[in-house]
Amino acid sequence: MNQSAQNPEALFRNGVALIEPYIFIAGNVSSDPAQKEIAIFRGIGMLDEVTELTPGNFAAFWIKGKAYQALQLQEKAYVEFVTAFELNDENPDVARELAITCGYLGKGQEAVTISLHALSLDHHNPGLMGNLALSYLLNGEVENAERTIAAALVHSPDDGINQVLQTIIAEVKSGQRQRPYKYEDLQ
Repeated sequence: MNQSAQNPEALFRNGVALIEPYIFIAGNVSSDPAQKEIAIFRGIGMLDEVTELTPGNFAAFWIKGKAYQALQLQEKAYVEFVTAFELNDENPDVARELAITCGYLGKGQEAVTISLHALSLDHHNPGLMGNLALSYLLNGEVENAERTIAAALVHSPDDGINQVLQTIIAEVKSGQRQRPYKYEDLQ
């Protein structure tokens, strides 16, 4: 059957089925890069059709953003996440992924703004608190980063990611590490 003759729901399901094994939330990354790229681009094509047919479908834009993240095409991911956020700014997952992509692109102030919004939707989420702390750090707000990561660890003291982030923030504050401007600077 011609894909364009399918209804948007079927296109969405089929597009997601192609992309899902390769996006980070699924935790299943193919060992064959060519197979991964082909599947993801086919899925993106289907979701492009979905967004043409139903331009208010924030989830299709969000999944396309996740797909572009998996391909490490952060600029394209950013465009999709911005649209998803414009369509549904009340979903903390949408806000979180937009903020993360801002971090990859070195958009520190935007990452802070979006991270604050995400946290306003789920006030005590230690993961979102950690994202905000990292956004503050990328934006050069080391003291805010330090306070925020301390609050995150109060809510979840065993969170390994936030523990590592607390160490990085302390190293930046003490001068042992240069201030990062985007995620790749953390490596």
